[in-house]
Amino acid sequence: ELRIDKKNKNLYTPSICLTANAVAGAKEQYLNNGFDDYMTKPIDANMLEKKIMHYLPKEKLEIITDSNDLECEDTSIILPEWLYEVENLNIEKGISLCGSEESYLETLMIYGSNAMNSVEEIESLWKSHDLPNTTIKIHAVKSLSRTIGASKIGALAEKLEFAGKAGDAEAIEAELDDLLNQIRALCEALDPLFEEEIGEDEELPVLSDEEMQDAYEGLLMASESLDTESAEYVFDYLSEYTIPEEEKETFEKIKTAIKGFNWEEAISLLKNRER
Repeated sequence: ELRIDKKNKNLYTPSICLTANAVAGAKEQYLNNGFDDYMTKPIDANMLEKKIMHYLPKEKLEIITDSNDLECEDTSIILPEWLYEVENLNIEKGISLCGSEESYLETLMIYGSNAMNSVEEIESLWKSHDLPNTTIKIHAVKSLSRTIGASKIGALAEKLEFAGKAGDAEAIEAELDDLLNQIRALCEALDPLFEEEIGEDEELPVLSDEEMQDAYEGLLMASESLDTESAEYVFDYLSEYTIPEEEKETFEKIKTAIKGFNWEEAISLLKNRER
């Protein structure tokens, strides 16, 4: 589509396909259809950076190289020792996929805050015999579990996702409880991550209704334009306040959607939330 419109300003911009499709012959299929390169999910941040640097014009690469020579503030984070004892959690893999310890820790907290909601949603959808939407929710759990290095959960979720796409309800029935129990156990193991945060949060001023409304409007504008930088600016601002109790659940859902680049869900939540 990019190549068809000769007036397109990105006519000659390299395009790298990011996909979960890793079957034999997939790479050739995407390259034959016009992509310049191909990467499979979960995305390795270091490999993605190498790909981008490979396709950048030389003059752009020189600017990046020069800026990397500048002294940077040390933003390294030391992960708590107990985290390395969490069963079926590959810390090194998670850091590699997230790009840094800081990003990994943030992703872990998003997982710990919201995975239990996903478990309840999956159970509810399954009980109502909604196989398509059960499969969609399992897919989301698969992706985020792999990103944090919970490979065992990711592998089982992928197995059930394929079963759902094939319409094999019996296969899901046989192992769904095991998947959900593994997610519950991991969330429980991550609980200590929130102890210090809760203590700090109590000392912060509560955000006013007007400020909350302004924040939602800013997040809606950012989501509609797929602007992660502006969304992050709003989140940074909100981190200095306590979210009103009645808004916490909605806000966390919106934050999770944006952090996971699920723009459609974020826009829907922001537009349909109770005012």
